[in-house]
Amino acid sequence: MISVDAPVSRIATYTMLIALCLLLLPGIANASASVSIVPSSQTVGTGEDIIMEVHVKPDTPVAALQFDLEYDNTLITINSIEEGDFFANSGSAVMFNPGIIDEQEGTVSMIYSSIIMGDTVSDEGVFCTIQLTTEYNYGPCELRLTNVVLGDENGQEVPAVTFDSIISIAENTEDTERNDNDERETDLNIIPANDEGTETAQDEQQQSIQDNEEDRFASTEDTGETGSAVSAEADSPEFENTGTSNWTVIIFAAVAFFAVAYFLDRK
Repeated sequence: MISVDAPVSRIATYTMLIALCLLLLPGIANASASVSIVPSSQTVGTGEDIIMEVHVKPDTPVAALQFDLEYDNTLITINSIEEGDFFANSGSAVMFNPGIIDEQEGTVSMIYSSIIMGDTVSDEGVFCTIQLTTEYNYGPCELRLTNVVLGDENGQEVPAVTFDSIISIAENTEDTERNDNDERETDLNIIPANDEGTETAQDEQQQSIQDNEEDRFASTEDTGETGSAVSAEADSPEFENTGTSNWTVIIFAAVAFFAVAYFLDRK
């Protein structure tokens, strides 16, 4: 005889297991420590100085932390790594190493800090600050945490999740204004050049017209002077010929008069 209660019992068991897992998952998720770069994302302009933080949130007492950084060296330049107050708040002596910055590779290696006297820290805080400058290139730059090791007072590794950061470098207002000013200056430089060229061409044209007019006036004056001279030369013989002709008539008239008087006197 098949029992109907067996399937029902199995279903009830599976349901309880699933409910138990759902209840335990938040506790498991909250049980891991975290090392994160804050802010997790931001948009900045070119040539800007930025300060970012490496934030640690432990779920159990810790005494040491080490990690490396990787970044795109064509977009940002890391200037320095400064110690934060995460381990300093313990009141014990702390050894801090800012790491080795390799600008060619775009890495900062061997960043670490530890409490020397065996104390621990349970409160979250800022492990270090990252001072960087954005380059004059555009695009997203990922600042990554690598080789992260979080340890307790006994030197045992504490599991931790890491959160990287994205820096979006965009054209800022100063770049836009500078480009606009450059364009305006270019336009202003072009316009006077065209005006000057136009004025020069107009001046040359006016000068050419003026020169042509002066040549024309000079030709007219030369022609007038030449004509007057020619006229004077042409008119002088006429006046001389006219005077000679009059004297000839007078002489002939006088001779004729004396001839007639002589003839009449003879009669």
